[in-house]
Amino acid sequence: MSQGRGLNRWDICAANIFAGLLFFLFMAMLVAVGVAAGLMTCQVAHAQQNHDAGHPQYSNWLNQDNSWCCNNQDCGTIEDEQYRESSGQIEVQIEGTWCPIRPWMYLKTGNVPDASHNHVCVRHRNESIINKSQEPCERLLCFQPKPRS
Repeated sequence: MSQGRGLNRWDICAANIFAGLLFFLFMAMLVAVGVAAGLMTCQVAHAQQNHDAGHPQYSNWLNQDNSWCCNNQDCGTIEDEQYRESSGQIEVQIEGTWCPIRPWMYLKTGNVPDASHNHVCVRHRNESIINKSQEPCERLLCFQPKPRS
């Protein structure tokens, strides 16, 4: 085809390829946004629940190592199914992992907002400090059991 008479078949083919590439990139971007949103949703799903309801009490918690337990989102209740005792060792389930309660994890100061539940403080994964472990048991900061009858 001569110039000036419109698009030739190669021009049309290139335009179709470009349009297909743009569509592919757009779809890839949508998938990436969806995956990122899903990961963010998973990130906020923690073992502990109801932090906001007990924040005034949690903010005063200090463990036996004299370390603060709460940074405005780490503490909350756990379900009875996430607590067990075996051979005198108490364990709590954090993100699917059973973690032993160490003596230093018990509260030194502070009160529980709800004595009908066990309470834990677990540092969030996305807030870890460099050289700190990402494993759930290594992020467990404090524990306060509910009174046993």
